[in-house]
Amino acid sequence: MNTYQTFTAFWTLLLREIHRFTRLWTQTLIPPLITQTLYLLIFGSFLGQALPAVAGVSYTEFLIPGMIIMAIINSVFVNVSMSLFHAKFMRCFEEIIVSGMPYWTIWAGFSFGAALRGIIIGVLVYLISLFFFPLGIQNPVLLITTTLLTCLLLGSGGFLSGLLSRNWDDSVIVPTFILTPLTYIGGVFYSIDSLPGIWKQISLFNPLYYLVDAFRASFLGVSEQPLWIGLSMLIGLNILLAFLCIWCLKKGYGYKS
Repeated sequence: MNTYQTFTAFWTLLLREIHRFTRLWTQTLIPPLITQTLYLLIFGSFLGQALPAVAGVSYTEFLIPGMIIMAIINSVFVNVSMSLFHAKFMRCFEEIIVSGMPYWTIWAGFSFGAALRGIIIGVLVYLISLFFFPLGIQNPVLLITTTLLTCLLLGSGGFLSGLLSRNWDDSVIVPTFILTPLTYIGGVFYSIDSLPGIWKQISLFNPLYYLVDAFRASFLGVSEQPLWIGLSMLIGLNILLAFLCIWCLKKGYGYKS
């Protein structure tokens, strides 16, 4: 394929992904908003008033960035994983493979489409959070950088999950047993400085903790860990997972008998 054909193929796949989640907006956009609103209502409004300040700010102010990034993480991962697995299940993924599209274009089309969904949900959750606390943005550049890196990282993770899943049961293993636990113990609801020694050390090995910490710093202006650590880890994991996605496609893992 020449450059024009490659771009056309990428754009077509991207539009397909956007059309898929916008057409099913009652399933792809509304549920995360309801879930995060309930979290903000219960933990931020009801319980937050009774909880002490965290990292020098009110608990509600501390919680909101975590709620936003958690919604982005779950939405992006599930979007790619389910979309790719459904394409394999309906046997249309084979048509994408034999079309001659470069493998990186296939990865980018699915991942960027999911990233857009994650960004939309993140913006909507932030707008809803303004009803609970007027939280400002201290570092817009850090916010954009962290959001994009997060979306692409979880897009690659969801791509691998969907590609390697052989049935519907396999497709829920990663979000249920890996992604959700890592998210909940990643400092979304609390500061790891409040944890006992051993649990704090364990949390430092959780990559999602650095992601949450960097994202929260873009709102609050302070971070628990040096930002260069979180951003370096995000960049490194993005490169690693993107390489694995393209490599698995080349080898035919997950879609060749």
